[in-house]
Amino acid sequence: MLVKLAITTSTPDGLSAYVSPQFENSPYITFVTVEDGNVTDVYSIPLAGGFFFPYPMYNPADIVVREGAEILITASIMPQSRTMLEQRGIKILSVEPYLTVQEAVEKYKNGELTEMPTTAQPPVAPTYPQPPSMPKVQPPPMQFPFMQFPFMPMAPPRYQPPTTPPAQMPPMGDRESFIKFLERQRWMLEQQKWMLEQQKDMLEKQLSIISSQLEKIKAKIEELKSS
Repeated sequence: MLVKLAITTSTPDGLSAYVSPQFENSPYITFVTVEDGNVTDVYSIPLAGGFFFPYPMYNPADIVVREGAEILITASIMPQSRTMLEQRGIKILSVEPYLTVQEAVEKYKNGELTEMPTTAQPPVAPTYPQPPSMPKVQPPPMQFPFMQFPFMPMAPPRYQPPTTPPAQMPPMGDRESFIKFLERQRWMLEQQKWMLEQQKDMLEKQLSIISSQLEKIKAKIEELKSS
């Protein structure tokens, strides 16, 4: 059985690339062909950033359809893109964003990936116990000189709900957890690197355009002065 997978990735590193968190803003789409349980072809297509960075210049859904993928594996997708792909008969599976393409493909072959839920349920806000109401204190009768006020009881301190402690680095003895922690850190840094590279390219293009305009203006000024 032959099937072609489309996986959103943060880099063009083939099977070692990490899955990007959002389909529409993915830097690359990696296509993997699986035949009888074996990977036979892997290639990536970049999604060049458009004028409104970091959104891509090309519609990722059009690229998935054009390349003939049958299944899309991604971490999240917007309803418009999902509707377009499902109307073309493309199945959408959900995967964690910090996995590599190799790990995502293995999960697909083992049947561990599930279809993307139709509607994402919003997280339920935690409820905290409320402090007991303070008894009302009746102030003493006015027995003070004019323009002075009786002593008023202080307001009770404002209740602060318990805060969740920040995530700590796993202990060095837990090898698997530490490796997973480093993989997530690497994935985050790759995302930041890609965004900085895109910004650098845009700034260089803008600098080139401005420099060209300056040269034209200087030449025009010299022409007008000499005439």
